[in-house]
Amino acid sequence: MKKALSSPDLRALVEGWQLLVGARVEQVQRPAANLLHFKLRHRQRGTLHLLVDLQGWAWLGDAPAGAPTTGGFVTELRRHIRKARIESIGQLGADRILELRFAAGDRRPVLLLELFHRGNALLCEDGVIVQALRRQQFRHRTLVPGQAYQPPPSPSDPFAASEVQFAEQLSASKRELVPALAVECNLGGDLAETAARGLTGTRAAALPTATIAELWQRVRTLLDGERQPAIHYRDGEPVTVSPFSLEGFDEHRDFESLDAAIAAFRELRPVPVEEPDADERREAKQREAAAQFDAEAAQLRNDGELLFTHAAVVAEALATGEPDHRGRLKIALEGRELELEAELPAESNASRLFDAAKRLERKAQRARELATAPRPRQRKLTTPAGPQEWFERYRWFIASSGEIAVAGRDATSNDRIVKRYLKAGDRYAHADIHGAPSVVVKHGTEPPSAAAMDEACRFSLACSRAWAAGVASGHAYWVKSDQVSKTPPAGEFLPKGAFMVRGRRKWHRNLPVELALGEIERDGALKLMAGPPAAVQAHASRWITLKPGFTERKPLVAQLASAFGQSREAVEKLLPGGGYEIISLHDVNIK
Repeated sequence: MKKALSSPDLRALVEGWQLLVGARVEQVQRPAANLLHFKLRHRQRGTLHLLVDLQGWAWLGDAPAGAPTTGGFVTELRRHIRKARIESIGQLGADRILELRFAAGDRRPVLLLELFHRGNALLCEDGVIVQALRRQQFRHRTLVPGQAYQPPPSPSDPFAASEVQFAEQLSASKRELVPALAVECNLGGDLAETAARGLTGTRAAALPTATIAELWQRVRTLLDGERQPAIHYRDGEPVTVSPFSLEGFDEHRDFESLDAAIAAFRELRPVPVEEPDADERREAKQREAAAQFDAEAAQLRNDGELLFTHAAVVAEALATGEPDHRGRLKIALEGRELELEAELPAESNASRLFDAAKRLERKAQRARELATAPRPRQRKLTTPAGPQEWFERYRWFIASSGEIAVAGRDATSNDRIVKRYLKAGDRYAHADIHGAPSVVVKHGTEPPSAAAMDEACRFSLACSRAWAAGVASGHAYWVKSDQVSKTPPAGEFLPKGAFMVRGRRKWHRNLPVELALGEIERDGALKLMAGPPAAVQAHASRWITLKPGFTERKPLVAQLASAFGQSREAVEKLLPGGGYEIISLHDVNIK
């Protein structure tokens, strides 16, 4: 069954979507990890719903079900394109990349939707990535905010290729014909199979010139001929959806538009079978064990009854038989071979079997009770935890304006983050307390905002000794990267983790010592973030705000771990040492 749209499919879609130009973006939602929903308002056609499954699908259809996610990428995307008008919509080259250009006042944001591999969505301005759904690094390109967008190596354009280029691609291919047409010629599997009918199993490079010319005509007829969107079936099962006239299928169902065909095809896809969770597997094993215990107990009772029924025969066998070295004697009764204790009479041997049956029946009963007993469940994350990012080795937070801020945990990591990550255009913040962590705020297309620097100052203060000392407020400052140096004045020495700051400092005075802990979404995964309340509330769906107090650390960490569905270690490493007092809660249940 078809797993994703091909490049020619996407070209056909984009040609039909030119009616979307001029439509206004009313809302942007993300109902699932890989699904983006754009609610559009068109002057002639009213409300339209553009849906993009980043794993390879896009269509105009009905509004999807599911609770939309908030925070992170979606929030930034709304901020840039909500109420903007679509200026153009197209396919980037011949790749499976949708390019949506918007007009929002003087700004011209561009949204690039990569519909291959894991899929990605990248918001760009002036060719620079502003926000990325997934931060990825490949051999030829890096997709992170602040970097210029580089598309992947461009594939062949089947609509623009000449017959000579077509022949050269097949002659240079090391694949068989169908894969060569699908990959080297970028036709996709459907068109490749139809074009190669009668030639399957042939090596592409072995085709004679006349056959390549005939094949070229087939491809041009498929691409340039009349289109009829349809779902194609084989043996009664839906196999593919395409706007092109495919062959080799038992039947097809036509649609008025490719969007309607894609929507219907996705409904026909089999529902993925969900693996049973740990509790379901445990219950199944307990029931299986109970059934096995019951079967063994029933057999032992049958054997005991046999001994009572044939007591005279058993007594004679015990009197005349020769036991083995263990004192056991084997006898056969009604086709069953029974092992008896030679020193015990028949009745005692039967009682021994009945006692063993009772023990197994008790085990079976206990297994059934365990299978049906309710077990306390921890809250499960709605999305799987993503891989650890570079900044998670340190203290970190994402500013309300989107900048990444990292801080040291000790003198060694203070040295490391300044030497390794403080670059031109970044900013440095530090609380006016000895031993406070150095905070580096990374810049994007522009220097860090004033809000980000205020939050960095608050973060350095909250992560310093002020918390353990129970201090209510303090001062902090920030400077530019070129004002920070590891070179001390002549005749002086700088210890590990300490730096010289020269020039004027931007002071933030009488800052409250407080910290928030919240659950944010990043690259499709949920993460815990500790940071200034303003930063956490800007990105998190739920959070708790704390200040120094008299609640002991250990029980509070246990409660937070339970409330957020995380391990105690994950929570503990985010919080400063000392006591706590809860200031406020938002959608967090703390007993």
